[in-house]
Amino acid sequence: MDDKRLDKQRTEIFHFVLWLLLVLLAVIGYLSFAQNQESAIPWLVVVSLFACLYAVGKERRLRRRQRELGRKLSQEQDKSADLESRLKELAGLYRAISAVNAGAVPERTFAAVLTAGLALVGGNRGSLMLLDEKEENLVIAAAEGIGHEIVALTKQRLGDGVAGWVAANREPVLLNGPAAEDGRFERLTAHDEAVRVSISVPLQLRDSLLGVLNVGIVIDDPELQFTDYHMRMATIFAQHASIAIENARLRLMQSVLLTVVES
Repeated sequence: MDDKRLDKQRTEIFHFVLWLLLVLLAVIGYLSFAQNQESAIPWLVVVSLFACLYAVGKERRLRRRQRELGRKLSQEQDKSADLESRLKELAGLYRAISAVNAGAVPERTFAAVLTAGLALVGGNRGSLMLLDEKEENLVIAAAEGIGHEIVALTKQRLGDGVAGWVAANREPVLLNGPAAEDGRFERLTAHDEAVRVSISVPLQLRDSLLGVLNVGIVIDDPELQFTDYHMRMATIFAQHASIAIENARLRLMQSVLLTVVES
């Protein structure tokens, strides 16, 4: 039953009540000339009462049905909005993952991962940090919006700073404020201290930690923030990016081994 059928039934009720009133007026007019009008009037009152009760009950049922239709319509709209959001999320992830997989040169994979991650969440500053050979420190393999001196000098121990905490705990972090105000982070680097709005997610393949992906926004706008939606997108992307990073590292190692053998 849609809104048109409800409107049609309301119209039918209106016509029923109108015809009933006309009939009652005609009967009353007739009885006004009859001799037994005192005995007929109570019956007219009873009939009128039942007719009104019928009309009121019918109208209540129609209103209840209309409310049910309104709730169903609202649920359908919510489902449609949720589906649209999911499709948008999948499209964004597809573009980001495709951008990473399109890179044929291993040396450019790290920068491609960072660029795709920033585009996915709308960030303009970030870094891709990988574990060193001893798996004790994080070093920056690719950066955007960070000075070359910071990139060259940054060596962050596991547990220190934002990226170090993410690597040690293997949990993503969403920041919408200064990192220095968060008690979880100790010994912040110069890069961490500048963080205001950022997401840091671990890069791991099965049980092995590869590094940390940091994406952020550098804009003096207090209303601009990341949300749980952005963090979920970054976390899903990091799972796929970890495969590309590991493949790139293996290809680089193979290239180095071939160079040593040939020499």
